Formats: sequence, structure tokens, C-alpha cells
Amino acid sequence: MRALLAAAALLAMAGTASAAEAVIRGQATPAEGFELEAGATLEVRLLDVSQADAPGEALGSVSVPVRRRGPIPFVLRYDAAAIDAEARYAVSADLVQGGQAIQRGETPVLTGGAGRTAGIALAALAEPEPVVAADAATTALIGSWTLGGLTGEAAVAPGVVSTLTLTAAGSAEGSGGCNNFHGTYSLEGDTLRFGPIASTRRACPPPVMEQETRFFAALDATRGMRIEAGSLLLLDASGATVARLSR
Repeated sequence: MRALLAAAALLAMAGTASAAEAVIRGQATPAEGFELEAGATLEVRLLDVSQADAPGEALGSVSVPVRRRGPIPFVLRYDAAAIDAEARYAVSADLVQGGQAIQRGETPVLTGGAGRTAGIALAALAEPEPVVAADAATTALIGSWTLGGLTGEAAVAPGVVSTLTLTAAGSAEGSGGCNNFHGTYSLEGDTLRFGPIASTRRACPPPVMEQETRFFAALDATRGMRIEAGSLLLLDASGATVARLSR
């Protein structure tokens, strides 16, 4: 019965997250006259542009690898609960290669008659702009991690694999063991927090659901981090380890 209640709680959490989380779909079309290089990316952000004299606050972001010429499709996730119907929003996109932004474009979305689709025409910048590299702590976090223990436990359930992938653009995704999930994270110094997490809604055997529920709860409780002997330790507000992951 406890296992069934845990599974039901997980599904309820997933339903709530899915209701709050939404997506903007679109594509950015590069301007002509540039040589596409390996490693190029499209950096897309949802901005609150309500204040004309202030930089737009980012409410979501995604980094898309660019492997060919032509329009670049993207899917940008954001928290619908953070949107104010009286505010103004825009999707901004930078074409980045060689560590520099070389093209940029922007289009209104969400409010003022705009919707959740975005067609962006990129234009060449007069001068390429250096992209600020991630700090050492963020660089250490970026990549894929596999859960090895929860709340001090030596190991996870046999045969159940829970994963977490963190990107330079601030997105967090992975698998709880049964359901895939995605969301965001923020890191300031040693303070690590995960934003709203949305997941799929499959039901799996009780041991899998129990681990997944505990893993999602650990992400929600995370307030700090430490990398120790190649492992990523997620810490709660008291500094106690709530999850241990490894490469």
C-alpha cells in the first residue's frame, strides 16, 4: 500500500509540474554570409522586456547544436506560473561559434497578442561579441550523472538507474528510473537549486517508483552541492547529503 501511495504521489507531482510548465516552439533563420563551424550553437532565451531601460530578465533558456545551414528549430521550456499577463516578453536568439555571438534576433511572444510560436530572423552583429564562459563550478557540474545513493544510503535499488544531465544553458533533465524529467537549475557559489521539474507519467513496479519518488524529493530539497572524489553530492539546507551521483 505504501508503494502505491508513493507512486500516486509521484504522478500527482508530475501532473502539477506539467500544468505549470509550458513550451515555446520556433525556429531561427541565420543571415547569409557566414561559414558554419563545428561546435556552433543557437542560444535561445525567454526574456521579460517590460522595462525598456533595463536588461531583460531570463525566464528560460535552451542551447541548440547547429550542425547544418538553414532554419534552426528549438523548443524552449518555461514556467507558465511566472508569466504576468500585463508584462511583455520576447524570445532572443544568438548564433554562437568560436566563443563569440555573431548573429542575433528577437521576437515578441506570449502577451500583447503574441503566441507561443516564434519565428526569428537572425542578423549579423556589427562586431562579434565574446560569450562569457561558465565559471569553474558550473563547468564541473555540466554533463551526465548517475545516482549512486540517497540520503546516505550505500546504493540504489538493484537494476534501477536514475540519471541527471546538467547543461551550460541551465537546463536539468534525466530519468528518475521510470519517467523522464526536465527542468532548470541555478548555481551561485555553492548554492544549487533546481527549478520546477516536469516529468512523464508512466507507472512502473514499486521498487522503481519508490526510488524515483525519493530522487525527485532529493532534487526538490537540494540547496547546495559539493564535488568530492569525482562524485556530486547534493545537499539540503542543513548541509546533509540527500543524493550522491557519479559520472
